Amino acid sequence: MRIGAGRETDPTRDQRVPQPAFWGGQSRSVSTVADPVEPHEPFRFLVTAVFTITGRGLVAAGVTERGVVRTGDAVEVIHGTGRTPATCEGVEMINGNATMDPRTIGLLLPALTKQDIGEGDLIVGAPIV
Repeated sequence: MRIGAGRETDPTRDQRVPQPAFWGGQSRSVSTVADPVEPHEPFRFLVTAVFTITGRGLVAAGVTERGVVRTGDAVEVIHGTGRTPATCEGVEMINGNATMDPRTIGLLLPALTKQDIGEGDLIVGAPIV
């Protein structure tokens, strides 16, 4: 999944629209959006929220800083001084409003608990051995 594809043609991206409730219900206005993520760079994701979906599992929401992640990819959660391996079971683009950064996604990580991951943690692509 290429993050940010097609955003250049969205005429509504500069409109002021409220964010989803899990971001505190605040609204923001964005007049520019960062460049698309380069697919050849290692995956790096900053967690901004963690929640659980009944029947699915833990979801880490946040912003892709670089790289690409796909369903089935091995990832590592950097939480404090430790690293926890996991498998990304799903990727969802979070498009709660037209002004939200197109790199904002949710990663389904059902094998993890809220003790394994929190706001401010990093998720990176697992090294290939």
